[in-house]
Amino acid sequence: LPSLRGGQGDWRSILTSLGRLYECGVAIDWVGFDRDYTRRKVALPTYPFQRQRYWVEAVSPRRQRDGLRPLIDTMTRIRRQQQTIFEKVCSIDTLPLLADYRIAGEVVVPTAYHLAMLLNAADLLSTATPCQLEEVTFTQPLLLLPGEERTLQVSVTGTHPVRSFELVSFDSGGGDAATETDRFHATGRLQHLETSLSADYGLETIRARCATPLDRETIYTRLAAQQVELGPSLRWITAVWQGSNGELLARLEPPSLVRGRLSQALLPGLIDNCFQLLGAQKSTTEALLLPSGLERLIWYQLSDQTEFWCHALPLEMSMGRSHSSRWQITLLQADGSIVTTITGLEVRAVAASTITGQRLHTEWVQRPVWEPCPLPVQLPPEQHIASCWFLIGVDDEVVSVLSARDSLTGIAEPTPRCIGRIA
Repeated sequence: LPSLRGGQGDWRSILTSLGRLYECGVAIDWVGFDRDYTRRKVALPTYPFQRQRYWVEAVSPRRQRDGLRPLIDTMTRIRRQQQTIFEKVCSIDTLPLLADYRIAGEVVVPTAYHLAMLLNAADLLSTATPCQLEEVTFTQPLLLLPGEERTLQVSVTGTHPVRSFELVSFDSGGGDAATETDRFHATGRLQHLETSLSADYGLETIRARCATPLDRETIYTRLAAQQVELGPSLRWITAVWQGSNGELLARLEPPSLVRGRLSQALLPGLIDNCFQLLGAQKSTTEALLLPSGLERLIWYQLSDQTEFWCHALPLEMSMGRSHSSRWQITLLQADGSIVTTITGLEVRAVAASTITGQRLHTEWVQRPVWEPCPLPVQLPPEQHIASCWFLIGVDDEVVSVLSARDSLTGIAEPTPRCIGRIA
């Protein structure tokens, strides 16, 4: 056992070695050890202590749970309802990289994280590729407060080939009953395609068209003007070019900060940086621009690479009050093979006040809700009743009813004389 050790004080080294000797059973002359120091005895109470604890309990840091996929903790099948439920517990403590995405100073789960979770869920439903998400609508942001823990839940209903999904979140400690803190974030459909992987995208041709280099810091400056703050773990864009028709091309590389967590950060990081690239397009507004929906996302493949390319092509630009735009986005690997294509990505201006604090009770866009409504018992007498009907998608029973006299619930004249039908 050493008496001196480099980088440590003399007394620390000596006392550490003395303690090890005592642990090994060596008899220590404690009187001799204290000979050069003045010691005195302290009188202790003669009655038992009251056993009251005054220690400050240390809060152990929460660890990320090992799940079925990087963004899926649990999966539950409900066969009778043809439903599968996927859940992920989400907090700043368990997913510290989320703190690198802030809007108006608040931590907000990126839209790309929702898409990545949906793709993880689709992979658990079937390992077949490619996978397609379609008619996706993003209705409400997910804000995370410090110390808050929310459960993201994806509910997939239906059977192969096309299933519908809803993505909601709720307080993890709020029990089973629905509360006013529940949030509805996305809806759409998913399916697994039987087509083979698309051919090479022609990366060199696109690079020839996009010949004008842009400063990548311009993207972050424009996003900052919209009150979007991006931390270092989300800044993957290393170079940007622009073409004459407004198309954009960027090279993406995951920063060293996240390379040790690629299994968790790769999928949402890639998608979010594709969305960030749209900030390179010069805008006439400093309003907050966020994705509100997309027509179709097809996910092909993803290999262990650290260099990617993103190509964004504008389909429609509106500079009015709504300031909306539609885009076609293609994510490529370094060899030119396609990772994913996003068609009809719609970006809209959103008031930053919808993010601030807890004022998230209204949705960004309206959701269609279909409610049953009975037909009127009797049509107004002044309404004109056509004598020729053309029906689509009806069965024989409806045709026979309409063909009979007095079929229009009390209206005897005129009697329908000609009916054409497409089943």
